[in-house]
Amino acid sequence: MHLTDAGTDATARSQCLAADTVSAYAAAGCTLVGFLRTEGIDARALSWTYAESERKQFLADSGALTGLLLTPDGTATITASTFVGRPTVRLCTVLEDGRLIETHTRWHRLPARNPTLVFTDPPGSVEQQMRRGHAPRKGRSIQVIAPAAPSEVLAAHEAHVRSFDAKATAH
Repeated sequence: MHLTDAGTDATARSQCLAADTVSAYAAAGCTLVGFLRTEGIDARALSWTYAESERKQFLADSGALTGLLLTPDGTATITASTFVGRPTVRLCTVLEDGRLIETHTRWHRLPARNPTLVFTDPPGSVEQQMRRGHAPRKGRSIQVIAPAAPSEVLAAHEAHVRSFDAKATAH
């Protein structure tokens, strides 16, 4: 999987299902870098892991562009996209020592799985799925918060960065 630059023009904006979210973050002082297209994923093949009722939405979400912004202070990237038809935001900060700190707005639900497939792992909760990569001892911290106004999400991420950095330097 890789991302390619789709530009910043009106055509790119119209292909982003989270364009209103991108606009809200830009209005909060964030800088729009551009819109990204995910490539290298066979969305049609992956869609079969979802229940029939979810496939159309999965394909719409996976085909839409993702907005990429920078926080007002330039210390974090913000991606705005959709998941199961609703906007979702992820803020990422990489510290000088390589540790990765992420704040995600919570998905409203997990998509239903295809009942004809056998899965080796239970789906778990939304939080469990969103924090699968959480490994603070290995340098990656993922915080999941409720969707909120951009100023609140930015503040939560800043607090998360300070907290994670303080815990690491205390040891």
